[in-house]
Amino acid sequence: MFGFFGGAKKPLKGYKITTIERKQKYGVAADSLKMLKDKASAKLKIENSRVYLAKDGTEVEDEAYFETIEPQTLFVIASAETYVKTDFQLMYEAIRSVHGSTFETADAIRHFITENRSEFDKFVEEYGTTAKQTIEKTRASQRNEHIEWFEGVPMTLRTKEDVMSRRSQDRIRGYYYKAKEEFQKSSIYRTNTDARQLIDEMLGIFQYFLIGVDYFSSLFNRKWENRHRSVLQKNDDIDGTKAPPRKKAKVAAIREIIHDDTTLKVDYYVSLCNELGDFQCHGIWCNDRCRYDNHRINPYASRENVILFQMWNLDHRIEISRTVIPKILSDVHAIVIAHEKCTKHKQQPAKMLSVMEYFLELFTVHNLRLVHIVCHDKAHHDTKSSGTLLCDKCAEFKAIQKILNKIKRFED
Repeated sequence: MFGFFGGAKKPLKGYKITTIERKQKYGVAADSLKMLKDKASAKLKIENSRVYLAKDGTEVEDEAYFETIEPQTLFVIASAETYVKTDFQLMYEAIRSVHGSTFETADAIRHFITENRSEFDKFVEEYGTTAKQTIEKTRASQRNEHIEWFEGVPMTLRTKEDVMSRRSQDRIRGYYYKAKEEFQKSSIYRTNTDARQLIDEMLGIFQYFLIGVDYFSSLFNRKWENRHRSVLQKNDDIDGTKAPPRKKAKVAAIREIIHDDTTLKVDYYVSLCNELGDFQCHGIWCNDRCRYDNHRINPYASRENVILFQMWNLDHRIEISRTVIPKILSDVHAIVIAHEKCTKHKQQPAKMLSVMEYFLELFTVHNLRLVHIVCHDKAHHDTKSSGTLLCDKCAEFKAIQKILNKIKRFED
């Protein structure tokens, strides 16, 4: 039922590999993560190699996730025990080594102004012009309007909005594959056929919903019309991300079905920035808002800001690994082993998990907060999942079955 991503033998794609020192880069062609690992290990003489995205340090372990990564992406190849620094960390350390401490930098600035007063006055006079040019660069969208912003960006991504949409999709895909991996590693999934079927069905529904909302490509897209509640400004332009041509008809059909049957596109398919591209931190998970006025960023303004934006996190208020996934596995146990009753209809046997509630907790701004790294609290969050057990009399159960039946008729 959920195997519509299969197909013919995949073509080779070009990627770049390097070591943790980043001294040399090599090009390799691969059609799978395994082939990339094999070639990288042979080329770089690294046994039991692991693969990381150079831009943010994400380890790539899943073949399905590897397929979503653009050609010409740079991977860092390292052994299992090696700590891999991101591109941002390397850049920061280079700047730090040149400028020294904050106080030393401040003294250098003050000395410069004193010794170069006339030049400094000239700079102040020209500041207005420079500020105007900066705004123009920030508002620019096309590659030819802000060439340096697109350095290292694949040619298939033609606008800043395309790039930022892909960034948000990558993060949401990461949550899906993280959850999938956790489920498949669990004892109940590996040992119980009914549990495996129930979890696979839930993952399939998750994937349908994610396709239906384009893996929430809207989150970082400043041209998306719907804004998150934290953003006051509105925008009249729409710039959705296009589906790959070979899946276009099927993806379009699934999106239409999902949009017809849920409020996801209204309540959660939103942009987290204003029309210029300004993002503000939502604050630590247990607070209503951020306490810091300077926790703001516009990644559309410069390439440096795009790199810095990688340090901003989508933080789950109800944590994935500590809370949501264990609760889902507990509910699976309750259905297939303990044979518990429906949470609402006490006399009816439970047949399904509350898939929609878990979808909201795993993938949407119902539970996600955009936070500056300072406001990303990695300690245990004192929150609980709202997931429940459903029977065939529950409205959510009927709604999910209606969606699945529509999709099945289209696939048949």
